Amino acid sequence: MIARRWLLAGVVFACCGCGADAAGSDDAAIGEDAGTGDTTTVDVLVPNCHIDFDCDDGNLCTTDRCSAALQCTHEFNFKPCDDGKACTESDVCDLGVCVGTSLACADGNPCTNDDCGPNGCVNAVNSAVCDDGDACTVGDVCAGGKCASGAPMKCGDGNPCSTGACSGGKCAPATPGAACDDGSECTQNDKCVGAACVGTALVCDDNDPCTNDACVGGKCAFSANTGACDDGDACTGGDLCGSGKCVGNALNCDDGNLCTTDFCSGGCVHENNDNVCEDGLACTKDDACKNAACSAGWTDCDDDNACTSDACLPSGCAHSPFAAPVCSDYDACTVNDVCALGQCTGALMDCTDGEDCTTDYCSQGACAHENNDNSCSDGVPCTQEDHCQNGACGAGWVDCDDSNSCTTDACQATGCVHTQLTGTCDDYDSCTGDGVCTAGVCQIGAPLPVGAACDDGNTCTKNDACTANGACVGVSSCP
Repeated sequence: MIARRWLLAGVVFACCGCGADAAGSDDAAIGEDAGTGDTTTVDVLVPNCHIDFDCDDGNLCTTDRCSAALQCTHEFNFKPCDDGKACTESDVCDLGVCVGTSLACADGNPCTNDDCGPNGCVNAVNSAVCDDGDACTVGDVCAGGKCASGAPMKCGDGNPCSTGACSGGKCAPATPGAACDDGSECTQNDKCVGAACVGTALVCDDNDPCTNDACVGGKCAFSANTGACDDGDACTGGDLCGSGKCVGNALNCDDGNLCTTDFCSGGCVHENNDNVCEDGLACTKDDACKNAACSAGWTDCDDDNACTSDACLPSGCAHSPFAAPVCSDYDACTVNDVCALGQCTGALMDCTDGEDCTTDYCSQGACAHENNDNSCSDGVPCTQEDHCQNGACGAGWVDCDDSNSCTTDACQATGCVHTQLTGTCDDYDSCTGDGVCTAGVCQIGAPLPVGAACDDGNTCTKNDACTANGACVGVSSCP
């Protein structure tokens, strides 16, 4: 670190050493454009040395060199030297200056001024104030290099408490406790204490902080003041004197807390109370003070939903859905209840019995199957409007009549069956005799004689009779 410091200092010194040569090269370092008037700095250095000898600054404490750029440098060194003073030793270069360590020139005599001269130590006599060692002399001064005694201390100068003799630098006192007068009207019982007359100050304290107590002309005087005081009341503050009295302002004990009852008793007191309050949450009810804070009486955020977590926030009740916990939807007719999107949902109990003629449902957790009269199919093609009866599918009515008197009609599982009959049959002609069933067909019977009674099926005719062509004709009888 020291070497670097010297190097930097040497560089600074080198720049200073460039002095006249650097100044003489200003015109070379600055070029001027005659055409434009612009002045532009040009980094050109004019040589100011060629060899180290050209850079000698005459200072033993600098090392002078001519650099490769032909510029002089002067670096501080630490060479031994001679500062030219006889009263220094171990002289050495320091920051380019020869400095030595001073020799001890003090001779211990206060009446000489000790210094270091060109030829060594110098102890010149002075006339300084000094002490001759005699406490009963005053004004001692130096003379001829020695302390000369001053005039004797004067005693017996009218002081009733002094005998006039000096002892140890003090005037010898009179008889201790002798009566005297200190010249003050505001003291009493004056007596000698040593060589001084001392009296006891007259006490003028009226014990009132609002008066300034003083002794004036040997008498106590009390004047009112306006200073700070203490009225002795812990429930007042800022006490000040006014018109000779100490007056304070009642303390403001309000702590701004609704849940404390504030009053002053030997100082501010804040007692906790149970006042009705408002905690600022819309979802709390019957708020009341507790331990100096407003506490909720109870929280009204339960939504009776097992699938939400209920919380009371400053903005109101918050109900956050659970992910998927098992729950109960309180419906005995559902199974596998689970939370989804904040709702408890279960799958309906499967009470299907596979029968069309029962209505299946769940009642209080049990399956019930009630008979119904729903439309159904009994599986027989020749039955129509089948419907449920007593829990089973029954036929509504059979549709197998082929209007053929020569067949017997029956409904079977495969459908209608028509069995052929033999014998007479009704050919549905009133002017013929009975027909005969042949191969399941009713053959027309023999014609009846002309004029035989018949029925033409018309109520507005009478005396119906068969004609020669086999038709039944009646005489009109309706108006």
